[in-house]
Amino acid sequence: MRIRLTSCALLGVVLSLSNCDGCKLYVLFEDISPNLANGSTRSASSEAGLTFELAGDEPALYAVSLNASVFKSTNHGPWRQLDSAPRYATTLAVDPTDPNHLVVGERNGDPVPSRLTLSGLWESKDAGAHWAFGFSPETQPGCRGLGTQAIPAVFFSPLAGTLFIGTPCGIGRRGKLATTFDFTPSPAGIGAVKAFAASFRDNGSVILWARADNGA
Repeated sequence: MRIRLTSCALLGVVLSLSNCDGCKLYVLFEDISPNLANGSTRSASSEAGLTFELAGDEPALYAVSLNASVFKSTNHGPWRQLDSAPRYATTLAVDPTDPNHLVVGERNGDPVPSRLTLSGLWESKDAGAHWAFGFSPETQPGCRGLGTQAIPAVFFSPLAGTLFIGTPCGIGRRGKLATTFDFTPSPAGIGAVKAFAASFRDNGSVILWARADNGA
């Protein structure tokens, strides 16, 4: 049977694995999108909008829906929309040192100018039950000049839990115990930072990677 999956959140499940010669590895991709119960399939469009990003793991998996905020699935259970999650969420990260600590980056709000709405970085310390506003890029001269509050990328360092945010005016860094973001290490004129990743060296150090648009 041919199944057309219309949403972007997919989970690969290994059905069988054997070490014998000639055996094949079978992988089933199951639609686990927030619009229907896990495992359901359909040919119509997703009711939850585009699934923009995933974060977490099976005990607590989060999906950012571009126009419907944040959904949560606990222990592979049904998805539920987090009522108090930031309205304009586009990216989410879970603190590897504290699974209850979540951060969400938002796009600019719909009103023009964007500063008419409170957008930027939001944080939850109780696994998404409550949220507090954490930071607006408009506090930085470069972003204030661009008239933007957008934070298209958020990332926790895998060992120390240092929080990095990508903004249209560079990279902000906040240590685990810090209360403010430091933008001074960010390369000048880096442009809008929209994605992070990390890799480990053989000596145990971590390299942080950032993808940015062309600078001015």
